[in-house]
This record gives sequence, C-alpha cells and structure tokens, in this order.
Amino acid sequence: MNTLNKTLKQLAIAILVCALSHPAGAEIFPVANPDFELGSPGTPSMEPGGVSYIGNIPGWNVVNAGGVFEPNFVSELAYPQSVQAITGDYIAYSLNNGFGLVTQFIPNEVLDEELIYILTVDVGHRMGSTFTSAFGIYRLTNPFPTGVSLQQADDPGEGNFTRQTMVLNGSDIPTGDLGNPFRIGMECLPGSIGDFDNVQFEIVRPGDVNLDGTVNLLDVEDFVDRIGSGEFQQEADINRDGLVNLLDVNPFIALLSGG
Repeated sequence: MNTLNKTLKQLAIAILVCALSHPAGAEIFPVANPDFELGSPGTPSMEPGGVSYIGNIPGWNVVNAGGVFEPNFVSELAYPQSVQAITGDYIAYSLNNGFGLVTQFIPNEVLDEELIYILTVDVGHRMGSTFTSAFGIYRLTNPFPTGVSLQQADDPGEGNFTRQTMVLNGSDIPTGDLGNPFRIGMECLPGSIGDFDNVQFEIVRPGDVNLDGTVNLLDVEDFVDRIGSGEFQQEADINRDGLVNLLDVNPFIALLSGG
C-alpha cells in the first residue's frame, strides 16, 4: 500500500506540474434556524400530542399548511421522550391538505453542473399518522415551488426519527434549471403529516480534497491518500460513482489541468 501511494504521488506530481488552480470548494451552508428551536410566531393549536404553531417559521417559508410542532414528551402521544434528545423542543411540520411545503432560499448560489448538492434532514413519523414525506432542491416558482430533485424519505417507523441524505450531482440537473437560484425544502404528500428537524446543506466541488477552497496541486497528496486507503470523501469521488478509486485519477488530472 505504501508503494502504491508513493508511486501515485510521484506520477501525479510529475504529470501535473503545469496544473491550474480553480476557485471554490466544499461549503457547509449556514442554514438559518436549522433545528427550528427559534419556535414560531404562529397561532398555537392544542392537540393531544403537543402544540402546533401554524404559520411561517423564522428563516423558513411555509406553503399552504405547516409550521412548528412542540411535542408533548410527557404524554408521548406523538413521540416518546427518547426522541427529545434528537429533536430538542421543536420540529418543523407540513400538513396533508393537498400540498404542505417548508422551504428556505439559498442566497448567492445558483445551480451548477460542476457541483454536488447534499441535503441532510432528520425525518420523523408522528404516531398515528400516515407517512409520505420527501425533501430536496426546489425552484423559485410561485406560489408553489416545484422540485428540481426530490427524494422520497424512508419511513423511520412510528414514533421515530432517522437522519436521511439526498445527494444531487450537478450533472443530473435539468438543463433549464442550471444557472438559476434555488431553495432547499421538505414536504409531505396528500394524506400525511411530515415532521423534520436538524437540516444541513452542503455544496461540494469535486477535487477540493484538502478543503481549502481551491482545486490545485495542494490537493494531490490528500487525493492519493484517499485512493490508497479507499476512504470515501465526496470531493475525491471525481467521477461521481460513489467510490474513491483509480477510476477517479484521470478525471482528477483533467480538473487540475483545466480540461
């Protein structure tokens, strides 16, 4: 393995002497109110499983019906007390009256075919409810944002939350959406309630393996280390096949040389 690493490093450095630098890199976007703990200015509605606050959420836009839900962890009619360690006191929810959607605009960004977009959300299944939730990237269409790419959430089981991730490769974005601003969001489908928490959004530029904000020769050593160890890193998966291996070498060289 050490011989492989040494050979690859020497080969890469020799080939890439004239490589160019390219701006941008991985960025964990600072999602506003990602855990919904700021509560809601909405009107409270008492129910057996907790208190719903219908209306907009600080940092988020609610389409149709939804808001913030404060589970009653004592009664445990919505979620057991053990879930509070995951969610805190508040979660976001969308309602099933046709189309419930909770979104957040991502400023100063447009959809780019060279980037990877990663949205991670805690998804919950409230006790006694039907589960059909989804999350993803949305257009800015009004009054109802439409999906650029949505992922159907896996059912965590009644009374549970699970952390789920959607990865959108820029190369899979419809041509008509490239260059346009966008939103991230979560929704429930008709006949259900969607509960969500702890939202994280990351924008990745393949090739920026050392995460310094540029793709250049300083990434070579870290890239080769990932190849040698087999450790997965989004920035090192240049050909976007879900693996980090020798098949990423030529695409990496092309990135560095501006090809």
